[in-house]
Amino acid sequence: MERHHGLKTRVIRALFYLYPELIQRTKSTIPFENEPYCLEGARCVLMWHRVIKTSWNFYFKFQKYTGQLCSYIAARHDENCDVDLYNGFNDIDHNPDRGCITLQVSCLNFIAVPMVMGMILNKVYLNVGQEMRHHRLRLQFGSLRSKHASSRIDSANTIMLTLDPVSNVRVFQWWDPKYPAHTYR
Repeated sequence: MERHHGLKTRVIRALFYLYPELIQRTKSTIPFENEPYCLEGARCVLMWHRVIKTSWNFYFKFQKYTGQLCSYIAARHDENCDVDLYNGFNDIDHNPDRGCITLQVSCLNFIAVPMVMGMILNKVYLNVGQEMRHHRLRLQFGSLRSKHASSRIDSANTIMLTLDPVSNVRVFQWWDPKYPAHTYR
């Protein structure tokens, strides 16, 4: 075998393509099956959009806060630890998308979206849209993570992103076959 780098990640993703029980877990049968409320408290690390036929898909890639630095960054800050970049290419556990979740929002028309990369998603509101035919998704981003659900968030450091009309919302984990792993690279 010539390439060991990221082998574990590729095997896990391949299992979701081949193993019938895992394939059933990722099949979505109805719109809005995955609710975006699980993303609260995550940091938006990337955003992009793409037009597909007659709808616009907006993508937001979130990183859940784990409190740990990646091994390379942690090793750079430790004087006793030497980083061997050559052997790092043989790291079978390498996964740049570890802990990442992508939110895909399908809208009927283009909406100007403000830049929210680097901000933390504080609150998600999914309700009926203005025309009562589709949904409206409101995402409240802030620069600080709120400690308690009842705490007040400083409105000067927040951005309220409203997407209306929304036809579908999907949440993809890094191992999902529909996760857009290489579309933005």
